[in-house]
Amino acid sequence: MAPRTWMLRFALVPAAMWTALPASSHTTVVVPDPSEADNIEQLHYDEAEAALAARQVAAITDFQIDLNYYEYSLIPAIKPDYTIGIIVDPCKTREPGCCQDQFGSPAYIVPRSDMNDKGIATVVNEFGDPLDKKHSRLGDTPSVFDPTCRVDMAGKVYKNETTIHPNGSITHAIDYASLCVAHDYAAVSVTDRALPACWDNNATVNALLPCYTFAGRMKPHCVSVGYMQTAYIVQCNGPFALDNHCGTFLELHKPHDETILSQTRLFGEFTSGYRTTTLPLFYKGNRTRTVCNGDYEIWWVVRTRYKFVVKFMKKLFITTPLCEFDDVTNDYRGYKALGTA
Repeated sequence: MAPRTWMLRFALVPAAMWTALPASSHTTVVVPDPSEADNIEQLHYDEAEAALAARQVAAITDFQIDLNYYEYSLIPAIKPDYTIGIIVDPCKTREPGCCQDQFGSPAYIVPRSDMNDKGIATVVNEFGDPLDKKHSRLGDTPSVFDPTCRVDMAGKVYKNETTIHPNGSITHAIDYASLCVAHDYAAVSVTDRALPACWDNNATVNALLPCYTFAGRMKPHCVSVGYMQTAYIVQCNGPFALDNHCGTFLELHKPHDETILSQTRLFGEFTSGYRTTTLPLFYKGNRTRTVCNGDYEIWWVVRTRYKFVVKFMKKLFITTPLCEFDDVTNDYRGYKALGTA
């Protein structure tokens, strides 16, 4: 039988890769692949690059509007490119819809204005400029018998009010800024007169009363508003037609306060005269609360993706109800809870 020959092969291992083995025979020796460190670095780079790209896409597409960002670009009173008009409760003493597609320039009687020299109170337009009575839609001021109206030695008319107190004493009060126009005659207060259609009743708003659409449908706790614009009223199209952040809105605010108390949308149209809508008077959408006594403003706002542009501001005064008093903060709240005394 021929003898067998054995060949042994040995591989030389570089000294740099020698690993010292501990005394325990159960320890596993791991020799990393020479290129593994580079692969891990590239993997981390790719992951960081993908995360950055995702953040950039999110910054562009995941957009949220800041409701407090307003731009005030009010239409100038002198030589405007177009005009905006708002009148409050225009059909207060008339049938609903009296101001639909009707014209009616706002005019205001100045409280306690001198009625004796001209025979009529001073009338101004919405910018506070005197309005010639021939341009006013008000008729002649009617007068009624008033025995407290007197004329002094200089020919000036005044009101002499006599008060008898419970203790029997008598006091006299003389008022030269009254409605007296002649001896024994006083002018009828504008609040007691029949006013023209499309008249601005912005100083006598009652938040507890209902209001009516131009078609005569009643809504609770609101006020009718006549609006017009000599340019097209903007409304967004497609899926954004009824988006709350796009289009033209009337917003109720306290003066110099960007908090939206209530709002209503205006639809895209050309107006011929005034159109009529309704503005809810619920406090911040809470149907158990209404706004309360005080000064307010209606803002004409064009809402865009990036900002809310204020084009016109209309003042109004709410007479009723009185605001609730907070005993804890010792201050009045900005609302009145319905159903409370």
